[in-house]
Amino acid sequence: MIIYMYIRPSPNVPELILNKKLFLGPCIDLIRERLFNKYKLNLEKTGSIDLSNNELIFIGITPKNQKETRRIIYIGSAIKGFTFEKAYSYYDIENRDIIKTFLVSPIIENQKFLGYRRRNEFHGFKGWWKNVTRYHNIQEHHEYLRYFKKIDKDEILFKRNRWNILNRDICFELKSIFYDNKGLLFNQNTIDLLKVILNRHDVELYAPFGLDKNNNPIPRRGNGLKIEGKKAKELYNILENLI
Repeated sequence: MIIYMYIRPSPNVPELILNKKLFLGPCIDLIRERLFNKYKLNLEKTGSIDLSNNELIFIGITPKNQKETRRIIYIGSAIKGFTFEKAYSYYDIENRDIIKTFLVSPIIENQKFLGYRRRNEFHGFKGWWKNVTRYHNIQEHHEYLRYFKKIDKDEILFKRNRWNILNRDICFELKSIFYDNKGLLFNQNTIDLLKVILNRHDVELYAPFGLDKNNNPIPRRGNGLKIEGKKAKELYNILENLI
């Protein structure tokens, strides 16, 4: 089992869709970049990967920094991973329009994939492309011309191998294990286990990743905390008993 636990950056991500499933698309950029690299060969072949037997779990927690107990907003188990292009064809038109966080649509000419077009206002127009590529500041230096034909508020068109450039091009369909914006309170057993996992003594109910040098809770948003193996299973069992 692998768990990614992180501060939920947006109240709409992931988004609850039909049949008690979640769509995890934009945000958590560094986590998705790592997983894109892990599943890259599968994505190159078919644009998707079956994750139903992989025990890949995502856990999002409240972003508040006050000294109050954090809450778990959702727990989701990955069913499938897709490129955004593949997800666009996987979800029918009606469902795509329902999913507010379905950020992009593929640009295809003569059956050739050229890039992505921003399809809604969820992320706004500034930097929306960082959801599909790590080179989101590329306009600021000369490498921009090496990789892209165009990046603007509406479109991103690449020049070279998409698999090396669009290296955050992955989204997920999750099974909803728990989803409630009111949240599920952390308990002391969870905190005690996180102290062991992180090897830190400053993990608190209001600071589940520990404290920084200014005694503020450490934020883990885009990168999150990766927990594997027995400790992941132990944490999952504790949380499952709280639901």
